[in-house]
Amino acid sequence: MEENGETESENRDKTNREREHENIENNKYDYVILGTGLVECVMAKLLSDRGKKIIQIDKNSSYGSELRTLRYTELENSLGGKIDPELLALDRKFSLDLTPKFLLADGLMKRFLCKYGLSDLVSFTPIKGSFIFKHGKLRTIPTDEKKAMMSNVVGMWQKPKMMKFFWDVRKYSELKIKNKESMYAFKRTMEEEFSSYGLNGESIEFVGHAIALNLDDSYLKLDPKITFDKIFLYVRSLLSFKECINSPYIYPLYGLSEICQAFSRKASLNGTVYMLNTPIRRIERKDDIFEIEIFNTCNKRREIVAGKYLIGEPGYFEDRVETTCEVIRCICIIKGKVEILEENVSSQVIFLSSEFKRKNDIFLAILGPEECSTPDGYMVGIISTVKETENPGREIEDIVRKLGNVKRKFLEVREVKVPSEGYENVFISKSVDQTTHFESLFGDILRIAKEVGIEEELRDVCSCVMG
Repeated sequence: MEENGETESENRDKTNREREHENIENNKYDYVILGTGLVECVMAKLLSDRGKKIIQIDKNSSYGSELRTLRYTELENSLGGKIDPELLALDRKFSLDLTPKFLLADGLMKRFLCKYGLSDLVSFTPIKGSFIFKHGKLRTIPTDEKKAMMSNVVGMWQKPKMMKFFWDVRKYSELKIKNKESMYAFKRTMEEEFSSYGLNGESIEFVGHAIALNLDDSYLKLDPKITFDKIFLYVRSLLSFKECINSPYIYPLYGLSEICQAFSRKASLNGTVYMLNTPIRRIERKDDIFEIEIFNTCNKRREIVAGKYLIGEPGYFEDRVETTCEVIRCICIIKGKVEILEENVSSQVIFLSSEFKRKNDIFLAILGPEECSTPDGYMVGIISTVKETENPGREIEDIVRKLGNVKRKFLEVREVKVPSEGYENVFISKSVDQTTHFESLFGDILRIAKEVGIEEELRDVCSCVMG
């Protein structure tokens, strides 16, 4: 009986192994993509266009990962817990982003979206205002030389020097449009370039942070071409909308996750398989194949999927990433008027670091009914900055107080992670950083595309910004 029992047990084990092997063979893909962030959804689209067999898995129940857009109750379940009855009644009218990001109206990311026809799936609207907070007041960022001369952002004696600087930026831009910017040779750092015009610290901070959109002062030690290119991009974005030249930004109606979902829809037409709300139990490499154990919440069963290549977000590869900084993000639902603004319009506000004796600027994105982010009578303010102390709430409390009647506040601190080193057949994206626009995310798309070997897909996008 024992012998027969052992034989029966061995047979059962053999049958189970055969079933598992059959399961793996049926669930074998060229690429397994973990997460539905922007980089991951774009790569699913690009690779599926090339006929690759792809499955995309996300532990979250909605698309976007760090760029997810949530209803009010979903945000409470994720970051809060105390349901406000008044806001609950309006739940379906809220589309609240976890991360404040705008697109530059003539940036690389916007051009990339146009190339792949996402304008057919996603509608964009201009952001109405762009401001800096300086000397205790909100000030409009000048959008041309004439407005710069009339603005009180910089001092009277600095204005002619600023005018000379912008005239030279214009000359550089004209050469760049003709693809001849190399004729404009730089032989010094950006700090030395500013000094040659006689610009003081206040003027430098305005140009470097409010227009070139640098996050800190490290750019001052770099080639001036980098900053001139950023100014060129900012001005081109301003000119993209004739009816709204007060801001270089655009935004997708109903939130940022619309962009991720649009790429996913395109990829699904090529046969990409999607599994949301699916926890990852383990990832193992066997020979040249990765096996990923998942828990299928539909049938409540453990399953194995396999692929030759992995693409994924840092959160799925904790042992292969390192933290560069921590970012504070605070979402505030505001009832009535936004106190800091003259009128309730979508806006970006940069609180310059010098104003608050910080190393990093603080960014504020204001969205409302026109962007389909909130119901009538409400606005949402999303604050973002690099964490500098052990009390993140105190770092942004001055900005929260300037918003008005904040009905609900959600605060979180997230680590910004990057791949620590290269791994064979594993391609890890970077976390969403503290920048206010998508250009750094496009840079990460370009990096992954190069690593995978499909960078030619993006060459025309990168080159078209030249002219």
